[in-house]
Amino acid sequence: MSFQWPLALLALLAVPLAVGGYVLLERRRRRLAAVFASPALVPNLVGHSPGRLRHLAPALALLALAALATGLARPHATVSVKQEQATVVLAIDTSRSMIATDVPPSRLAVAQQAVRRFLDELPKGYRVGIVSFAQSAQTVLPATASRDAAQTALRNLRTGDGTALGEGIARAVQVAQRVPAEVGEKPPASILVLSDGAQT
Repeated sequence: MSFQWPLALLALLAVPLAVGGYVLLERRRRRLAAVFASPALVPNLVGHSPGRLRHLAPALALLALAALATGLARPHATVSVKQEQATVVLAIDTSRSMIATDVPPSRLAVAQQAVRRFLDELPKGYRVGIVSFAQSAQTVLPATASRDAAQTALRNLRTGDGTALGEGIARAVQVAQRVPAEVGEKPPASILVLSDGAQT
């Protein structure tokens, strides 16, 4: 624990001073009482003594003073909490060859099914981004924790000419780098590429 204004803790010195002052007042009260009456006769004059309860109010006041002084110093602590966070960017090939039906119903449909199963098993705290690449690469979905958004983006994939594999990977790296840092550190990131061929 640390304090934003540690000098404010000097106010805590007032607590022992107040305790000492209260003790002195109690002794003075007893001496003054002895002047007007014999201590042995006091039980005959007073039904019962206040006992220790008379110290309750001053004690609460001292506790409040200590709490006030500590609060003025603005205490704060940094607590490390284990978090399950990471980013996965899916780079999906949407070239014309992905329409081929040699893997029924089509290569693209099978890839989409595989991604859906992958998303079902991915921890909820993980972000998912999607990049599609054909003649060029485009960000279909920035990294997000919303699985509904990922499923929607997956359904809306459209095919095109060419296979810009390198550009797709580069765009996926950019999507991963745009994820905001958590407590000073960026969460780890991985890129998963789904493609049926080489770059053209």
